[in-house]
Amino acid sequence: MEYITLREENFPDFLRLYADAFPPEERRPYADASEFGEFVRSKHPKFNVLAAMEDGKFVGFMSYWNFDGYTYIEHFAVSPELRGRNIGRAMMEYVFKAVNNNVLIEVELPETEMARRRIGFYKRLGFCPHHDIEYIQPPYSDGLSPLPLMLMTHGNVDMSDWQRTVAPMLREVYRYDNGC
Repeated sequence: MEYITLREENFPDFLRLYADAFPPEERRPYADASEFGEFVRSKHPKFNVLAAMEDGKFVGFMSYWNFDGYTYIEHFAVSPELRGRNIGRAMMEYVFKAVNNNVLIEVELPETEMARRRIGFYKRLGFCPHHDIEYIQPPYSDGLSPLPLMLMTHGNVDMSDWQRTVAPMLREVYRYDNGC
């Protein structure tokens, strides 16, 4: 398995998996590969997309943002036909070593079997769920509703004043200012 910065030639692969893996309320509405490329270029170096490649073939991705004290993983997916092969685990472990051990993620509330399995996956990787925090993800675009999610952290992300910690992410990622 090779982990590389997502290349322009893989933008269509990324967009297909991105649309298949995340419902509209959990993703940006990119019109096409060109618009996605503009977004990536305009947000770099704070925003990055890591591609998992196997034998030269795109098999998954992780998009993330670097903030003071932690890395926020915005989206993470592995091709459905390859799930269960520990590609996701290996990719996350690579990020802990090569990018940042201090990671913040948002996950669906444990209301469905799939959400509970996903939370279990992150727990096995050492993530800590913050059940005590009532967190609402702002909408990605007009016409979409805010989404109640749960925050999880890995490493040493300071959540003692979670609103202050999360405020830079909310401003940059969602263009939302909650007054913090």
